[in-house]
Amino acid sequence: NAQLIQEVLAERSAAGVWGTYCCFPESLVSLNPGFNHQDNAVVASYASEFAGKSLKPHVFGIAGATYRRLMDDKTDHTIVCTGETGSGKTFAVRSALRFFASREETAGRVERRVQCSVEVLDAFGNARTTHPDSSRYGKYVKLWFDHASGDAVAGALVTTQLERRRVCPQTRDERSFHIFYRMCAGLDRDEARELLHGAIARDFAYLSSYIGIEDDAREDEEGYKNTIASM
Repeated sequence: NAQLIQEVLAERSAAGVWGTYCCFPESLVSLNPGFNHQDNAVVASYASEFAGKSLKPHVFGIAGATYRRLMDDKTDHTIVCTGETGSGKTFAVRSALRFFASREETAGRVERRVQCSVEVLDAFGNARTTHPDSSRYGKYVKLWFDHASGDAVAGALVTTQLERRRVCPQTRDERSFHIFYRMCAGLDRDEARELLHGAIARDFAYLSSYIGIEDDAREDEEGYKNTIASM
């Protein structure tokens, strides 16, 4: 019932409940997933075998249920993250990967590498747009698990779509690919002089139309650091 889903989400959002989610068998509807808590204690609570029966709806709950079924059934399972522009698809993928990477202190090497790949792809393949149906790129993440140990032993990330027209000039409320703005904001003085010849984002024709360059500078600077660390 679509109306019931909307009412539940609206009620949880208005109450300030962390993680504005509405869960149904095999699926999860989320609003602004970055709003919820993501510390290690939350991850651990959803790793329990019986977490799905007692805890609130959460991306970690979907990831945990998928992992337990994978171990029990020993068959392939898929998590599909879909939604409009800005709905949090990439965040949901990161959250699922973080869950897999945080199950044990000794586990997570493969998952973290895939998570870093997602960060890099987000920088180079994602843009900001006001059109709800304008997808910039799609990605297919694969993890292989050892059923004996329960740990991931291999991973792959395949880019299925890249909308190259996002390089061209945008409207005043849209941005080109994130990496361009992040470089302009995150390079140190010597690097900026060598690579950008001292120019700033506003000096480039393909970037200058966006009105929020200065407002996003701090976030872009942090994003550049995260991208470099992931690479």
